[in-house]
Amino acid sequence: MLQWAIGNSDPDKLREKAAELVKLSAEELLKRQMEIKELMEKFKAPSDAELIKIAIADLNNSSLEDRQRALQELLILVEPIDNANDEGIRTTSAWVLGKASQDNVLVQNQINGYGALDRLVKMGYSSSGPEAAKALYTISSLIRDNEHGQELFLSENGYAMLQVEKGNHILNIKAKARLKCTNALFVCSTYCQPQTLVFGFRKRLCLYWHI
Repeated sequence: MLQWAIGNSDPDKLREKAAELVKLSAEELLKRQMEIKELMEKFKAPSDAELIKIAIADLNNSSLEDRQRALQELLILVEPIDNANDEGIRTTSAWVLGKASQDNVLVQNQINGYGALDRLVKMGYSSSGPEAAKALYTISSLIRDNEHGQELFLSENGYAMLQVEKGNHILNIKAKARLKCTNALFVCSTYCQPQTLVFGFRKRLCLYWHI
């Protein structure tokens, strides 16, 4: 294509254009560059992050159909949560799922149906404080007051993940998030585990969250 363009271009016109550019002042060149940049921004496709924001906004729509569509879009956008090489993408994806499923059984069940808990439990083993914390936050949103979600969490061996030493970076998690996660996971252990494990589980959680 480049060879064809060069071969079919008018040398005289090319020289004229080059001469015009040389005559432009630094200010005019900057203005031309800004105009080109604005055009490129106008025709640029929205990023995944921008699409996620739009879908989250649609979740607040009063129409059930719009909410379901927005949820499907979110699930597609965050589908590679376990394959993403970028920690920021994984963390943001987990946050989106947690935000969308808070106190919403329908959304919780839909997200759990896609196998999200399996991926989130794996994220919970991360050596990155923010990533592990966001995974736990989302797990707590998915299993809170949700019997099926709690059973899925234990079937994914989530209890073992909680026993892994996380280190001091967990101290940066907001107290509210810690308490919500602790409460939800303790309810899970109370319902699903033998009574002999309940008190030990609660003790481990308190030590884990430094409460």
